[in-house]
Amino acid sequence: MAGPSAVSTYIVVGAGVFGASTALELVKAGHKVTVLERSQDGFHSPDAASNDLNKIVRADYSDPHYRDLAKETISIWRRSPLLSRFYHETGVLFRSGHNSTEGDAYLDVGVARANEAGSTLLEQPHPGKKLKPSAYHIKSGEEALRCFPPAVRPRLGECISKIGSRAADGQQGYFNARGGWAEADHATRAVLQEAIRLGAQVVSHAQVDEVLFDQGDKTRVVGVKTADGRSFFAGGPDGHVILCAGAWTRGLLKRIAPEQFDAWAPMAPTAQCVITVQLDEEQRRAFKDLPVVFNIETGFYCFEPDEHGLVKAAFHCEGYQRPLPDPSIPSTYPTFTTQQDGPVDESLVSTRAAPRVPADTPQRLLQELGLVYPELAKLKIDSDRICFYSESEDENWIIDYLPRAKGLILAGGDSGHAFKFLPILGQLVCARLGHSQVPSLTPHQDRVFSFAYHTELARQNERVTSSSASASSSSAQATLRGRL
Repeated sequence: MAGPSAVSTYIVVGAGVFGASTALELVKAGHKVTVLERSQDGFHSPDAASNDLNKIVRADYSDPHYRDLAKETISIWRRSPLLSRFYHETGVLFRSGHNSTEGDAYLDVGVARANEAGSTLLEQPHPGKKLKPSAYHIKSGEEALRCFPPAVRPRLGECISKIGSRAADGQQGYFNARGGWAEADHATRAVLQEAIRLGAQVVSHAQVDEVLFDQGDKTRVVGVKTADGRSFFAGGPDGHVILCAGAWTRGLLKRIAPEQFDAWAPMAPTAQCVITVQLDEEQRRAFKDLPVVFNIETGFYCFEPDEHGLVKAAFHCEGYQRPLPDPSIPSTYPTFTTQQDGPVDESLVSTRAAPRVPADTPQRLLQELGLVYPELAKLKIDSDRICFYSESEDENWIIDYLPRAKGLILAGGDSGHAFKFLPILGQLVCARLGHSQVPSLTPHQDRVFSFAYHTELARQNERVTSSSASASSSSAQATLRGRL
């Protein structure tokens, strides 16, 4: 661990998915890197989204740019000596919840995008193996059951056997075997640990509260200062500070540059809801190798049990304004009831998010889990937690220099779908830096990852009336929230 007043070519603020990936890519290229993290051990904080059992890994995006990027990334998950052990290709099953035109459209786009000519050339299998079947529509309940291991099929809920039915209580679905999930906490730690092995310095208990400017050029950022008074400098002509603070980014920008806050912060934190239930050993073995199951009608999704028998279930939605991410050094992750009341800084919250987590959220999650696996709904909730997203205006990330601040780059706006790109996020940041050892940003990426794009989009959205904004949010649900 580095000491105070350190000098590195690159200062990376935050050790989550963007920060760890960026640190590794930079140190692999031979640069001197210091990572500042507010946690006690220097790895991602306990309340960070990266500190999670698992995240969905899939490539069938409605946006072909992310689709192609995800297919390349999943190939790395399969083949990387560092990361392959954390990736579980159990497949992803999407179901519509009930028969609807909107649900059919979402499913059709997912299958079509997954199978488009050209994109399939981006996919590489696990070493020594063939690629699994690509995405396909599920035509019957029997076909839906075959997406699950034989031993668990008698223990599935009726909602699975009704996929493919056009009856009143039926629904539609599709399955993509070329996806699954990854161990979020373990994979992110492994990436940062590899960066440390290659020479990166990591500083714990480092809550950044100030950016430091060059005395001769007040527009050039040369370092940062932490709440306890330590200073860290980005030295040399290539020196940069890279902010990778996740859901804490908006609050951090307001602290370090209040006069430029409006121009610097076109993203906002939202609180998302997660529960876990504890299976016994017999259940853990029986429910092993399950696909991820996602209900596009409600945003509910769930995973197979981890090695300890914990099953995670969550809602993917527009999220909640409370609780806000706490910038103080954390001791644990927040629960549904943490900081739900009291005043909230309106300049930090997402206007699309609901005010607070409904009190019945844990039971609704458990009920949804029971629709898929009835016996699991009888279990007690082992834990509940808030997973923080940093929402951009349209779920494109922000990877760009901050306006009127030379040497300061922001990498964030994860919008709930950045983790699956852990193997390549650092490459995108290095591409923005202009490094030659990584592929350049495509013209599309250069545009949609830019501050100019996001600030203009934010201004456009501000001009939309509340009534039309509500209608737009509802009609666009299948695509806007499609990047899980």
